[in-house]
This record gives sequence, C-alpha cells and structure tokens, in this order.
Amino acid sequence: MTGTSDNNNKSNDSMTDEKYLTLKKCTLFSILPEAVLQQCLVNTKFKHYENGETIYDVGDVPDYVFLVKKGFVRLEIPLPEGEAFFVGPIPETALFGDHEALTNAQSIARTSAMEAVSVLLIPRSNFVHLFNTEIQFVQALAKQLAMTSRFTCMAMAHLFKQSVENKLASLLLVLAHTKGVQKGERQKNSIKLSINLSQDQLAEMLSTSRQTVNKYLGTWKAKGWICYHQSELEILNYDALKTLTSSEVMEEMDALKNLLRG
Repeated sequence: MTGTSDNNNKSNDSMTDEKYLTLKKCTLFSILPEAVLQQCLVNTKFKHYENGETIYDVGDVPDYVFLVKKGFVRLEIPLPEGEAFFVGPIPETALFGDHEALTNAQSIARTSAMEAVSVLLIPRSNFVHLFNTEIQFVQALAKQLAMTSRFTCMAMAHLFKQSVENKLASLLLVLAHTKGVQKGERQKNSIKLSINLSQDQLAEMLSTSRQTVNKYLGTWKAKGWICYHQSELEILNYDALKTLTSSEVMEEMDALKNLLRG
C-alpha cells in the first residue's frame, strides 16, 4: 500500500514539474517570482488535441487560457462570405485565449490543432488574478497584446492587396519563423518545416484551390526555392520567397517572433 502511495506521489510531482517547466518556457511567465508561478499552477491541467480538433470556436467564452506545450495551433477569423482569414500559426510556448479571459467576451476567432497538440490549460481566474496583482506581468502582456494586434491588423490589410502567390509565400515564411528548423541538408541555411502540410491544408488556409497551390509550389520547386515532397517542405532560398512578400509584414513578423520567444 505504501509503495503504491509513493508511486502516486512521484507521478504527481513529475506532472507538477512538467507544468512548471512549461510555464517557465513562456516569456510572460518566466519573469514571475517562484511563489507566484506556483500559485498560478493551481488547478492547471494538460490537454491533448488531435489534428483538426477544435480547441474553442467563435462565440465561445473559454474557461481557460491556453499555453502551447507541443505542436502547432491554427488561429483564424471567419469572414462573412463563408471563408476564413488565417491569422497565423500559434507556436510552442505561446499563449492564446488571453483576450477572451481579460474581457470575458465571446471569441471572434476559431482555434484548432493542425497536428497533435498538447496544451496547458490555465484557469481564467488564475490569469485574471495575475493581471490584477503583478505589474511586471501586466506590462509584458500589454506589450505582447499590442504587438500581436498590430501584426494582425497589418496582415489583414495586406491580405486584400496580395495575390495568392504573395499570400502563399508569406504563409511559408510565417511557418518558417514558427515551425522551421535550420537543416542545411540540401542547401546551406535551408529551413525545414517541422510540421507536414498537405496542399489541401495550405489551400484551405488561403481560401484558394489545391490546383493553385500546386502551381506555385511547382514553380518554386523548379526554381530551386523550395523542396516539397509528400507534405514535407524545406525552404531552400528564403530570400527569394521574401521578394514576394511585404517588407512591412516581414519586419512585424520578426518583432513578434522576438517578443514571443524572448
């Protein structure tokens, strides 16, 4: 009986340590004192979502704020025409659902897993308490929210001015920033995406056809800009793809990336 109890205690301690490390990897929480972090862990839990599974939808008021431990979350805003604007991928160690937590308002966005995803669920009450008591946390959060909103507004403005080719290039560069690993296998400084994406998935993100995505990927592959095979994508010429994107969006992307990753 004692042995079983000891094993359970070790398992609980291990889970608590895992939650603590997940919080510490997030820039917002890494600045907080130890005692505050431990308080924030109360009633937190991990949850797993399968590829394509909705995390929360338009109209929901989530009971939690979500911190990505592993995987890649899709954030999109449905448009009146029945399409959806792909805001961008939410990377590991990033937070989402914070807008809804602070305003207690219904979400205008939809979030879903684009691969197998593990998320730390932080009770909304814990998050609001931090906001009300920790000035350092409030300052860091305000800066991040302002930068995220700025990037989203700029991306939406450019959405209506860009061709599908421009939008696809921008999307690949966003993915390179958030899910890219420098490999240099086929070419020096090449970037391989650590998530597999089919042409259907890419087309869905951009509200276009698979045939259109296939045309541009084929053109870029022939030029030696990318390598794409069985949903695996490697960017061989990052600078070439950048010529198809807005310099303003790229600058904002760099700033947002640095802010999220500290």
